[in-house]
Amino acid sequence: MIKKFEFKELDPLFQKITQAIVKGCGPDFQDSLSINKDETRNASKFIRGDKINTNLRNYVTSDTVELWPFMRSSWEGRLLIDRVHKITITICTKRTFMNIKRSNHERPHYLMSLVHVENSNVSPQFEPISLFSESEKFSDDDYREDYRKIMGSEVLAEDGYHHLVVVYERSNLDVTFVAAILIDKNLSPVAEYPFDKFLKPDFNDLTAESIEEDKAQNDIHSLVKVKTRIMENEDDGKKAGLVTPKKEREEKWV
Repeated sequence: MIKKFEFKELDPLFQKITQAIVKGCGPDFQDSLSINKDETRNASKFIRGDKINTNLRNYVTSDTVELWPFMRSSWEGRLLIDRVHKITITICTKRTFMNIKRSNHERPHYLMSLVHVENSNVSPQFEPISLFSESEKFSDDDYREDYRKIMGSEVLAEDGYHHLVVVYERSNLDVTFVAAILIDKNLSPVAEYPFDKFLKPDFNDLTAESIEEDKAQNDIHSLVKVKTRIMENEDDGKKAGLVTPKKEREEKWV
């Protein structure tokens, strides 16, 4: 088992991934629907994934983070390869992730092949009790052969990479939950790292704005108080004959 997995070291990458998901599920998805004038939209459930993958290409990839394509029948998949931290990452909805183990696959699911090879030394703190595991349907050779089809020569089994799956939940156009999960070769969660701080606004910025707003309000109140004080002093001066009435002052300048 891995002694310690430092999720926090990947925060800059996780923040970009969160932004890619939020943009893909929200503004990008809404724009695509407004452009699509078809009577029915039966393929719309795949649009979010396409938009997220495009955002990964445009905003997440760098000199050290690559977007790797792979095929599953007629479906095109994408995964991230972080060369510095030796991590591969796939993204899916939480529901999709939960359904992988429940489905009866004729061949290994791509996520099963990835973790069977990369997370072979990862084990949960408590082994789950199960009468039958989906992974038992396939041999080690089945998984390794499928892994080679997915990764080619980009990442080899002996390169020491580990796999993380980023799962998300949404409500309409809003992303409500995102987290990275370290799983073992049977898809059992070992550790979960929520991205709540990347979904919430920066409260430091909000505090700064509040301070500026309070300062502006205080300045307005101060001006009102000064003006009121001047008017009160002027009235007192008029009563004492020390201040020339405004009308008389204007007439002197005519």
